[in-house]
Amino acid sequence: MSLTMLPQIALRPRRIHVVLNWVKTPTTPQLDLILVLPANNAGVAGSARAIQFADPTDPTDSSAAVRHLGRTDAAVSTDRAQVDLNAVPPRYDQILMALSATGGRVVDAAETRLRLIDAEDNTEILRIDLAPGPADLVHIPGELYRRADGWYYRAVGFGFTDGLTGLSFRFAVPINDILRRQQVPATDVAPDAAEGKEESRSEKAERRASSARAVTPLGDVKLLPGASATIKRPQHEITAELTWRRKDKDLDLYALYIDSDGREGVCYYRDQGSLKRPPHICLTTGDRHRGREAIVIARPSAFRHILICAYSAVENGIGSFRGFRAVVEVDDHAGSVIQTPLYHRNSFSYWVAIARIDLTAEEEAVIEHVETYSRPRSERRPVLRGDGTFVMDAGRVEFKAR
Repeated sequence: MSLTMLPQIALRPRRIHVVLNWVKTPTTPQLDLILVLPANNAGVAGSARAIQFADPTDPTDSSAAVRHLGRTDAAVSTDRAQVDLNAVPPRYDQILMALSATGGRVVDAAETRLRLIDAEDNTEILRIDLAPGPADLVHIPGELYRRADGWYYRAVGFGFTDGLTGLSFRFAVPINDILRRQQVPATDVAPDAAEGKEESRSEKAERRASSARAVTPLGDVKLLPGASATIKRPQHEITAELTWRRKDKDLDLYALYIDSDGREGVCYYRDQGSLKRPPHICLTTGDRHRGREAIVIARPSAFRHILICAYSAVENGIGSFRGFRAVVEVDDHAGSVIQTPLYHRNSFSYWVAIARIDLTAEEEAVIEHVETYSRPRSERRPVLRGDGTFVMDAGRVEFKAR
């Protein structure tokens, strides 16, 4: 059955194989089949998954209801995954089928076919028509989705010209393994191997991980709730800027931090810090009339964790941080600007934790969207713990005098 005629069909509960085939030639790209599982409202932030060749199961699902079954490299290459519709965890109501191209565009792959196969009798349930855009590096032709009365297939047909980076940020899923494989040349040879010495498994893994740390600048990225972005850790400075549109309102930018020695501190209007001496973090800009405050992290290596927060004084009245269109931009000044906007309306909280910056790795920095609000009308600021976790409504109370 072709989905040209039938864009949406009901699926009988059963085990289904998702099978991708393409003709392999020296001039056509390598394809990867990825099943993306965005978490529904029953899930928790960060629980979305991407099932793929390099990450074949969901480690939180003991039943392995969705899993990658491996790849066959031949004249006609095959990438295969399995979905047990009877066992998919309740937190997942949607399974997107994505094709990713390495070494070209999806449209450049030869004689590509994507099919759903009954796992019990190996009969074809349907054949999915593919129509990738001319510049798509990732294409999503369709999805499986759950309603109260069962599972359905629906044609989707959209793609990403920025490839796996766009897919990862759109659905807040980590796809680091394939990203690394795309960034490391296939001809990469370790020095010892070139001299005829055999690498151990641990040495090979460490070499590949080291090669993968050359993280490409991301450009301008807007994070979805719970999503994160990985950038190369800057050697010099990072700027975190809070902006808002309501010029008649005054928001205050805070950076709670754990330094490299494990000491906690806070940078804000009463303790603006310093760029040239410890703590090497400073509130450098505050302009109520332009709706802007900025904090500069002058020496990222001096910190383990930083939590970027905003405070709205009681005199701002009932409102919403989102209503102020508040957003934090984290700029590494090396080609990556990570936006963390606010998505939820919350009219009675004075505090919101917006972004968390993890600087514990040697080569990378991770910026995470953490949008979390204080209890209604609580004046206690958040507390950042030594391990990077944080608690709302647990810190000091400081009423700001205007």
